[in-house]
Amino acid sequence: MHCQHVYRCCGSVNIGDRMLTRLLCAPCAESPNSLIERGHYEQARTVLRRTRGVPDVELEFEDIYQASQAVREPCNRARQ
Repeated sequence: MHCQHVYRCCGSVNIGDRMLTRLLCAPCAESPNSLIERGHYEQARTVLRRTRGVPDVELEFEDIYQASQAVREPCNRARQ
């Protein structure tokens, strides 16, 4: 009897934790990394400008873009 109560309680906490995570993460902007990965370059620049508070983000954008390409390159070779 006691074990069933503990199981139900843990399940409720787990569901509540998932709901709280979704609620807190819903208004978050997408990261520049994920936007670049999907080819949304101008949106990535906009997010970088807003996050950094400076108009010129080209160096950081280029760094993220190059890192994205470097990660993608081995995957492309493996598919060939």
